[in-house]
Amino acid sequence: LEADPEVLARFKQEIILAREITHRNVVRIFDLGQADGIRFISMEFIAGQDLTGIVRERGPLPVDEATDIVEQVCLALDAAHQQGVVHRDLKPQNVMIDHDGRVVVMDFGIARSLQSSSMTQTGALLGTPDYMSPEQVKGEPVDARTDIFALGLIYYEMLTGRLPYTGDTPMATMFKRTQEKATPVRDLKPDLPPFVSDVIHRCLELQVHKRYQSAREILQDLGAWRGGTSATLGPTVRELRPTPAGGREVLPRL
Repeated sequence: LEADPEVLARFKQEIILAREITHRNVVRIFDLGQADGIRFISMEFIAGQDLTGIVRERGPLPVDEATDIVEQVCLALDAAHQQGVVHRDLKPQNVMIDHDGRVVVMDFGIARSLQSSSMTQTGALLGTPDYMSPEQVKGEPVDARTDIFALGLIYYEMLTGRLPYTGDTPMATMFKRTQEKATPVRDLKPDLPPFVSDVIHRCLELQVHKRYQSAREILQDLGAWRGGTSATLGPTVRELRPTPAGGREVLPRL
């Protein structure tokens, strides 16, 4: 970063923005410092494991557990998006689960303010290939709906143990998602409740205007499904898992 003053300036601005996000599901960033000529970031320590490691060890997760994780990631994204910050590189490696089951989204390192158009690199290809949105692959402007697409990929992977797009090369895999819809998740997991499948595939719409427009919309739909008020014939999460003693809030507070 230090080799390019413009990149370093943008990075500093990103850190300033990330510090403004104060939410239990977003890793807390404290400072950008320098010691012996090396720049560093100090942040909250999360004692736990990233989602990549969990899925690798355990394979596909139960639908209720995967949905819990998605809801907490949605809360993190909603907090960031309200501050004008788009993650742009959301992936399982950036989702930590601590020992108490708290989900923490990390590494807003390439997120940029939606208002900072002067610092935008037109056509920049930023992100991890497996989790890029179609508009990222095409080098088009991105917004919060890019994170929604990545979340759909993560939800899909948690439930099936694999991603919906595959190709002979990373480039082929990337460009496949600009032209083809994802392999239906119920082809791989036939017992998946239809409503969950619908949520995933709405996240994975190739055209941004057909996707969920915000993380809050996903929370509302999943909350309705948990409460048994959604338009679905599939079982609710409550039917899959008994409500703990003392009850459980159906729709997470925002």
